[in-house]
Amino acid sequence: MTATATTRDTVAVRGKYTHHGRTPAAWAGAIIALLAFVVGCAGFIVLNFTLVIIGVSGLALALIVTQVLRVLGRGAD
Repeated sequence: MTATATTRDTVAVRGKYTHHGRTPAAWAGAIIALLAFVVGCAGFIVLNFTLVIIGVSGLALALIVTQVLRVLGRGAD
């Protein structure tokens, strides 16, 4: 019969615990992406191409901010 692995055993085998997105990098990226998505959708609804472009740019900004924060050590890796 095999024993089930506990969280402590899994961490010891696999390495660092990843926090499942509970990092400043993940939160910053998710909040920026959410705001960008809302702005882009609002621009699409009112047919304002400028707001749509701002929303798409905000999504790109969210990716950049997340990666910069990860490199600075504020992410899970």
